[in-house]
Amino acid sequence: MRSRLINTWCFFLLTVMGLSAQKPFAEDYDGIASVVQLDSMIITAQKQGFDVAEFIDILREDQSFYQSFKHLHFFNYTASHRMAFFSKKGTPETTYLVTTQQFMLNDSCRRMNFIHPPEIEGRFYRREDDNRYTTANLYEKVFFTDGTACERTHSTAAEPRGLRRYYEALKTFIFQPGEQVDVPLVSKKTALFDSDLMPYYDYKISRGLYQGTIDSYIFTIEVKDQFRDQKEGKTLVKFLQTYFRVSDFQVLGRNYRIENSGLASCEVEMEVELVFVEGVYLPGRVAYQGTWNIPGKRRETGEFEAIFSNYSR
Repeated sequence: MRSRLINTWCFFLLTVMGLSAQKPFAEDYDGIASVVQLDSMIITAQKQGFDVAEFIDILREDQSFYQSFKHLHFFNYTASHRMAFFSKKGTPETTYLVTTQQFMLNDSCRRMNFIHPPEIEGRFYRREDDNRYTTANLYEKVFFTDGTACERTHSTAAEPRGLRRYYEALKTFIFQPGEQVDVPLVSKKTALFDSDLMPYYDYKISRGLYQGTIDSYIFTIEVKDQFRDQKEGKTLVKFLQTYFRVSDFQVLGRNYRIENSGLASCEVEMEVELVFVEGVYLPGRVAYQGTWNIPGKRRETGEFEAIFSNYSR
């Protein structure tokens, strides 16, 4: 069980080395709002009532991404899935393409079917239903349903235990990065608003267009230049960018990059986009590309993309 937990978290760069980070400066910071950098459009917006501290609170309290994943359990939908894996030299080893359809049996139970058999090139399985790739195994746990799956209610569920607890925490990290997750040794490295990590990062608010069309506030967290190439493992998340629609502060999309060096080395980039359907937000697209290498496991470089459509209830 212990090795399975470690392997799962190494997939998303959550290092098992877990050394406590020390502040590189002696300054005391008076919260994120006191150090955030603003572009000229935000400075102008401040004169019209835009409040930086309130904006940060909205960002930290937002549950849109995490709830969007939960909402998947209560909708009919179609999804296209693409996975690809590569050799050390970057040449393709295998690809996996499939389209799935989830349908609700009642208010709380669902099933998933393949619309057509998976299209596979290369050696994706060691043997039937045994993936060669840890990334693919985790992807299936997050996005596929085996048999009939039921939720107790929309808002309450049994407290996850054992390995399931770690999968649930990983989902939280995917859909609400920046907050501390309940995982030993690595939780503090995900808490990007904690005073211990603040000196390592630049925090910026700007204004621009999301996907070229939607007026948005853009909140960016990025490792400072002087710490970018450090290998001590004091930072895990290297880049995090979130788009908020100006009209109502709704989160529309998020991009982030995570890196770790050492015994368990990883480099991962992810993009998550939301769509609005029947009064709630749901994933529209989730994309990943990355490499990880942990002791006892084959080095793995891969990418995946999930595109969701035809939502209904």
